[in-house]
Amino acid sequence: SVYAMRASPADPWFCCEVEDQIPVRLQGEDDRFACKVALHVKANDGCYGDCRQLRVTSHRLMWIAGAEWFAVRLDEVTHATSDAGVLRRFVGEPKFIVHTPRATVAFKGTFHGLAEAVTEAVKLKLWLKGSFEPRRLGGLSRFLADQEQRQQHQSGLMNQGLADLKSLVANAGQMVAVAGRVAEKARNGEEDAGEVQKLLIDFGISGISTSSAVGPGLGPGGLGPGRVDWELSGDVVRVAIAALRKSGGILLLHDLYALFNRALGTDLVTPDDLMQAVNAAVLQGQLRIRSFGGVNAVQLADLSEKELCAAVAEKVAARKCVTSVQYAALAGVSPSMATLVLCDAERSALLCRDSGYQGTIFHSVPDEWTNYPAE
Repeated sequence: SVYAMRASPADPWFCCEVEDQIPVRLQGEDDRFACKVALHVKANDGCYGDCRQLRVTSHRLMWIAGAEWFAVRLDEVTHATSDAGVLRRFVGEPKFIVHTPRATVAFKGTFHGLAEAVTEAVKLKLWLKGSFEPRRLGGLSRFLADQEQRQQHQSGLMNQGLADLKSLVANAGQMVAVAGRVAEKARNGEEDAGEVQKLLIDFGISGISTSSAVGPGLGPGGLGPGRVDWELSGDVVRVAIAALRKSGGILLLHDLYALFNRALGTDLVTPDDLMQAVNAAVLQGQLRIRSFGGVNAVQLADLSEKELCAAVAEKVAARKCVTSVQYAALAGVSPSMATLVLCDAERSALLCRDSGYQGTIFHSVPDEWTNYPAE
């Protein structure tokens, strides 16, 4: 059961339950007095021990010794005495003694106001308006306390999860490096390539090939700078060509990355691996990379800029005028890609645009403009 104080028949005082190093409050309990001076405390005829903080509430006289809080219930106090007079200051340290049926507790040291605070609290008997049960929160206070407890629990789980993730990343990196070195030995004929490849697949590292079908710049370890997984490159080319044919022959590189990972499902690739696969396809003449002011796009190798602009202008002419969003829906590309190809067609004098409060609208160029005789 939940308790705020506990004691056995042999204990001279109670041991307090604490939260965040503070004693759990009782129902209706209020603070009356506190001091943080060093005192000495003993029970009955025992030896004095040190206590470094003392509090008087409407229910208890409490002090901290070592790492625990102890208390005397004020409803058990029969009487209290103090010899902190003028003569005591010259004879020795003053004493304050609390008498209860459980024990006689004596405090020795400098404690100005302690005797008065205990005497007044015993006289007022404010514990009758509450109880010695722990305070139970209700309403908004209970909700906030429960929410704080849940947040602390979730924070602990997140910290544990992040620590496990960091450990997993570190160990995975070492594991892949070792697997890469073993695979390199297999390619050089030092190990059985088939057996090594089977072990790599069993451990979930199928991206490291033990065959020699890799691109230029081969080095030890897993996939990295200068390494090409031709199986991955073939998959990228198939996905890219299928997507490019649906989108008019051009696609932003980050859009291709999203499409390819969506096609893979859970076995995702990194941007670096995708870029290496695209570069390999460019070297083989299957794809082209175009730059639009720092934004890279992938284009079919057999599609020229002139043919692309003409195809864009033809789509716009069928609608007379379009916005970037409308062309994106028409051509099956992202709005960003639509803006880039429309502006490219405008620079080729195949489109013109009108920028106003409704946004930017691209128009097809009238025939009389294109056939206007030169002076």
